[in-house]
Amino acid sequence: MISIVAVIAGVVITQFDSVSHDQLLGTAQVVAADLAHARNLAVTNNSSYKITFDRGNNGYTLAHSGTNIALDVLPTSAFHSASGSTTQQITDLASLPIGASGIHLAVVESNDPMMVSFPTQVFDVEFGPLGETKRATRTTIWLAANAQRGRRFIGIDVDPITGLASIGTIQTAVPQSLVMEEMNSYASDSADSTKTGSKSSYPATATTF
Repeated sequence: MISIVAVIAGVVITQFDSVSHDQLLGTAQVVAADLAHARNLAVTNNSSYKITFDRGNNGYTLAHSGTNIALDVLPTSAFHSASGSTTQQITDLASLPIGASGIHLAVVESNDPMMVSFPTQVFDVEFGPLGETKRATRTTIWLAANAQRGRRFIGIDVDPITGLASIGTIQTAVPQSLVMEEMNSYASDSADSTKTGSKSSYPATATTF
């Protein structure tokens, strides 16, 4: 009886992880498509377009960032939140039709392609008339899924020269800038705990699996 229950539990966990895997990849494809959309608008209209990421609301906003106000009104596009406007297209990851309610925007990094220095957190990516990004370093958008056997991450890299986005592979290693953020948060909590005499434990989210 125990072995049967164990087998059933194993099947459920495997199915859960498989669903999370598909949702994570599907969400990454949507983000990559929106990045390509913003880049194409910049090239087509010889102007600049920016996607601003909002971790708190688990999404991002596309808007024209160039000087020609006639381009502020954006063409209609699918899968964007009704809370947007004619000049802003808002994407809510949890509301995507692929059922990505368990997927969230983990962190956005700017990093040297040669990995000379540690990545730093950024909050947007802006495309110029030639399709390039306004940032000289690579931008990586990290998505995360809270799978039952640990978090999974997938990165979407944006090349600074071409502006083209590429989707990486799903991994369990936590992005470096997120590790630093969580370590700093832990250090801050520990300092506060020392003052109040309470104890805190190191967050498991800052480790790799």
